[in-house]
Amino acid sequence: MSEWEFLFEKKILDRGYFITDDVKITNRNSRQVNAVVSGTFDYNVKIIFDDDGYVDSMSCTCPYFERDNCKHLAALLYYLEENDEYNEIDVDINELFESISDDKVREFLFGELNDNPELKNKFIMKFSFKVDEDYYKSKLDDIIYEDDFSYELSRFIDHDVELLLDRKEYELILDLMDDAFTMVCSQFEYPWNDNYYDNLDEILEVISKLIDTSASEDVFDWLMSAVRYNCREDYIIKFSEILFTNFKMKYQLEEKYDLLEDILIKTSSFYRESYVMFKIKLMKDLGCSQNKIDEFMLKNVNYPHVRQQFINDALEAEDYPKAIGLIKKGILNSKYVNDRHKFQIQLKDLYLKTGDSGNYKKELYKLIIEYGDIDYYKELKKQYSKDEWIELREDIFINCKDTNSFLNECFAYEGLYGRLIENIHHEYDLSYYRKRLSKNYSKELLEKYSFIAEHKVSNTGSRKHYQSIVKLLNEMLTVPGGEKVVLEKLNKWKVKYKNRPAMWDEFKKVKVKL
Repeated sequence: MSEWEFLFEKKILDRGYFITDDVKITNRNSRQVNAVVSGTFDYNVKIIFDDDGYVDSMSCTCPYFERDNCKHLAALLYYLEENDEYNEIDVDINELFESISDDKVREFLFGELNDNPELKNKFIMKFSFKVDEDYYKSKLDDIIYEDDFSYELSRFIDHDVELLLDRKEYELILDLMDDAFTMVCSQFEYPWNDNYYDNLDEILEVISKLIDTSASEDVFDWLMSAVRYNCREDYIIKFSEILFTNFKMKYQLEEKYDLLEDILIKTSSFYRESYVMFKIKLMKDLGCSQNKIDEFMLKNVNYPHVRQQFINDALEAEDYPKAIGLIKKGILNSKYVNDRHKFQIQLKDLYLKTGDSGNYKKELYKLIIEYGDIDYYKELKKQYSKDEWIELREDIFINCKDTNSFLNECFAYEGLYGRLIENIHHEYDLSYYRKRLSKNYSKELLEKYSFIAEHKVSNTGSRKHYQSIVKLLNEMLTVPGGEKVVLEKLNKWKVKYKNRPAMWDEFKKVKVKL
């Protein structure tokens, strides 16, 4: 086993091993390798090694890497291993060919092709004008009986379908993906495996690549059928998105509209908002009147995205009173804080745009009180004279919901350092504001540091815990008078906590001589 294989799941290693032929190195030095791994899509991979040659970090642009190390990275590592071995055989391949007769080469190639069906098919695909459709259909049919169905289907898509894409065998590909889709959907009858979602993603990637090809109309028909007779609503929404955001011919728009009417009758509330948004877009593409679109949006206005579209249309028409009314109702009816916050920002900005200074300031004040954001605070301050602001900021300090970190930001921004030092209670804030407070509030700052350090040292812990105390002590050394305080503490702790060898080993990193 290679020293890096523990970084991957076994199924990922298996998949990576079989796609090393798809690796193309784009850049390499002693510490880093960049490559492109080709498949249904091309993915950029990067591996950085440490000074000892071990993997230090890895990245890939494929979706799977967001969850875990992927097959493309494994493929690159296998490729590097294999090619390091080959590099030891210093043979000029051109000279080797020159030294072998054509008959010998043919004999070797014939034997290899007969022993390796995949290589044989790759050879046929490269040099023959005819594609053996039965070979691909039979191979796909056999996959359903494999123990690792999901892996074998992924491999089929990565290798065989990629070859067919190169040959522009679009109709055959669509037939194969239809069969593959049916296979995956049939697995829903059994305990569900997350790998099947990966398979559906791979199928969808292939289907997406066929949209702008000669098979486009067939792809449209296939997607219409897949969405209408879906196997699983929680996944088919992805296919719906491809269907409803592409295909702009009039008959296609009309068929999609009719399909959406049926879907909206039976779909669950969780996905209904997406289909409502698809219908709004379709109504615009079909040239429906704005009044008809508004009527439909009004019926579904409690969905945040629908309300936002309604607002955008009103803003585009410069109907600002209508937009303001929609935003206000959105603030009142929002179930989620993020949606409410977005509407509040819009309302504030719209009041500014329309010159309504009074309401603009009121909304800014509400945003400050509710969310404690320093940027809103700075924005509001610009609207008042110095004397007016001093009175209003005290009201904000009393009423704001975030009474610690936000207040610290305000005190620092206003230069109210005495109030800042009084309000600091956390280690992070000490570190963050230390430089601003050191000159005039060194005594108070050291007292805060001392309190936290004493609390920390009273508890035993891991080396990481002791390292955090070292960090505190070293920060104290940068404050005027800090060296004296640190020395006093270390001397006291040396007696009180003498039986903590790990702690004292870490305390050697305190930048002071005992």
